[in-house]
Amino acid sequence: MFSENQKKFEKQEKELKKFETDLIAKKSVLLKEEYQKKADSLRNKVTDYQKERRESLDNITLKRANAKEQLLNKINPILEKYSNDNNIAVILNSKSVLFGSEDSDITKLIVDQLNKELPSIKLK
Repeated sequence: MFSENQKKFEKQEKELKKFETDLIAKKSVLLKEEYQKKADSLRNKVTDYQKERRESLDNITLKRANAKEQLLNKINPILEKYSNDNNIAVILNSKSVLFGSEDSDITKLIVDQLNKELPSIKLK
């Protein structure tokens, strides 16, 4: 989805740049009013492009946030159950730990359990 949008926007951007380059090249041969009309048209197209791109990025951001929430809603009960079953008082994010034994890393166990309960998340 993201790559499709990216390709679409890259194509639109190239078209807008080509239109701008052509317009600049024709500036000396066009009447002032005609040039101004085409420049205004280009500005409107650029504004529309920017608006559409911003809306698309906002949409993707919203979908990612929803997917993250869905992931957290699944992983928190898994962590809580593991903590209770193994009499663990604290579970830390591995990025926050400076030093620790490999035996205390439960990441793989939790990820395996998460994959069973939530094989994938679709960005809808």
